[in-house]
Amino acid sequence: KLPGELPEIVKDLLNISQAESFELDDEEQDEAAYMELVEYVRVGVQLFHDEMRGQEQVETVPPGTRIH
Repeated sequence: KLPGELPEIVKDLLNISQAESFELDDEEQDEAAYMELVEYVRVGVQLFHDEMRGQEQVETVPPGTRIH
């Protein structure tokens, strides 16, 4: 079980990885769509990393321990 939005992020990344290529009519549209996709993947992976890192810290820090 993944916390928060992670299941949706994983699902989206799986769908992206299975997408077939296609071309839009406009080269500018192609580039904008590609940049949006790259940014989504970048942010999604970063969120996944941060969330899992937070879970790891929660599991390894004894209750009542102060973290600075």
